[in-house]
Amino acid sequence: MKKLIIITMIISSTLSIAGCSLSKPINQESDSSSTVEAKQEDNLGSTQDTSDKENDNNKSIESKTNDTTTNKTDKKEYYTQKLNDIQAKIDKDYNFNNTITTKDMRSTSGAQYKFWDDALNEIYKELQKTLPSSDMEKLKKEELAWISKKESDAKDSGDKAKGGTLEPVKYTLSAADSTKKRCYELVKNYMQ
Repeated sequence: MKKLIIITMIISSTLSIAGCSLSKPINQESDSSSTVEAKQEDNLGSTQDTSDKENDNNKSIESKTNDTTTNKTDKKEYYTQKLNDIQAKIDKDYNFNNTITTKDMRSTSGAQYKFWDDALNEIYKELQKTLPSSDMEKLKKEELAWISKKESDAKDSGDKAKGGTLEPVKYTLSAADSTKKRCYELVKNYMQ
């Protein structure tokens, strides 16, 4: 009986400690890829409420996407507007005006890259559904070449601060800028 009580107390303590570590403020996050989500959750209520709101928003966006993208000219306009909205959000919420530390800069540049990368993936998936297979094969080859160039350009940009604390920031900002440009190119050249 004593062993059962001790085991229960240990498990309770462990769960309490684990729960506390999950509620770290954003400025203590070390992984730049998760800082966007942490920043959003920090400004909202509980995680469950946030998930419910995000699910509702995603359903609303999907519904609008399905309604808006019924004909080909609407798709081009829809995605162009969506990209413009992403840029407006970055300009408003994920700029470098309030960054003080290198860690803040890494978080901000990582957030910018994530927005553009998510948009690029969404556009690419849409193109996979709509492009003829011969055009899709051409696009796949083009994408592989673009990815290689993006990585090379990002490395060159990061190397300008080689060994410095801004090296990863420059790398990520270059990748974000290349990805942003690619999003607009795909919409302009392939969406009909």
